[in-house]
Amino acid sequence: MANNYIEDGQTMDWTNSTGADVASGDPVSVGAMLGVAHADIADGEDGVLHMTGVIALAKDEADSWSAGEKLYFDAESGNVSVTESDVVAGTAWADAETGDSDAPVRLGY
Repeated sequence: MANNYIEDGQTMDWTNSTGADVASGDPVSVGAMLGVAHADIADGEDGVLHMTGVIALAKDEADSWSAGEKLYFDAESGNVSVTESDVVAGTAWADAETGDSDAPVRLGY
């Protein structure tokens, strides 16, 4: 093992300082990255975020995209989108059609 190895990066310990509770499965922006809460995390408490994996996330039903497209997170709407923003969500894991309320996203890639 490399002497500078820290961890595999699949999860991140995170302290919820948002002013609101975060529910299991909620997307959470951490700087320019997006994580997803593993379990409920009360405001002021510590929890774990998934930073990799394929997770169904909310999307604007008017949007569509193809598998492999880069996706971003819009904190205001809580949706993923192909519209570039400061927070990279990941990559579309499958095609998403107009009318779909959520879509599978490969976090972080």
